[in-house]
Amino acid sequence: MMSADAVVLVDFESVQDIDFSQLCGSRLVVFAGEIQKKVPIEVAMGLQALGERARWVRSSGIGPNALDFHIAFEIGRMVEKGEKGPVFVLSHDRGFDSLLTWLGTKLGIPARRVTALAEAFRASPADTGAAEGQASGPAQPSPTPAQPARATPAPAAFPKPSANAKPAAHTPPKAAKAASVKTPAKKAAQPQSGNDKKGSAKPNAELTRQILARSQKVARPRRRVTLAKHIHAMFKVHAIAEREVESIIAKLIANRSISDVEGAITYHF
Repeated sequence: MMSADAVVLVDFESVQDIDFSQLCGSRLVVFAGEIQKKVPIEVAMGLQALGERARWVRSSGIGPNALDFHIAFEIGRMVEKGEKGPVFVLSHDRGFDSLLTWLGTKLGIPARRVTALAEAFRASPADTGAAEGQASGPAQPSPTPAQPARATPAPAAFPKPSANAKPAAHTPPKAAKAASVKTPAKKAAQPQSGNDKKGSAKPNAELTRQILARSQKVARPRRRVTLAKHIHAMFKVHAIAEREVESIIAKLIANRSISDVEGAITYHF
């Protein structure tokens, strides 16, 4: 269960499932996108029960990282006011990881991203192993049993040469012929086609559909805003503009690969 000193910042575009039973007196800040219009009744009731320990922040502007920058700015403002953490960002967006790591290494504020509140205080395997090692103490080496003394065998008796025996003639060995070994010639490496280079394909709706089809449906973005972020990250090497991302989404809707109902995305493949 979470510490009462912790603060949780929720990326509501990415995660809408909030387990309020894990908060245990912690503070909660929920960041909602500008186009988000609906809130599940369970979330509304949970926030109401928290009273002054919970608040909403509505982001302004629409873009792939609009909500993320609001969260980052809020973290900076909280640190300026003396926030000591722990700080948790509830989101599936890995873009927060570098900032949260920096908070810990440079400012000493424990901070990390979680995809569910149950992960917030889950012990890592390294910590568990260290704790078990301290509890059990260092392993004592097992005593090595004494080995029984081995009897030294008596030297073998060799027959004495006869006085009349003639020494055997020494025959020089014949020179062995060196066998010639032929090394098979290696095949020349075939040059790879330039089309195999990752990221060489131009971003388009069909390529986007193919990439999304390779992922499980439960892992695909469910909101139009998060889908736009996903496509932007998918073609990051091309540095595509926001209007190109929106054009790809519009084509996916036009060819009935997806449908958009008030910002909620449904996949038809």
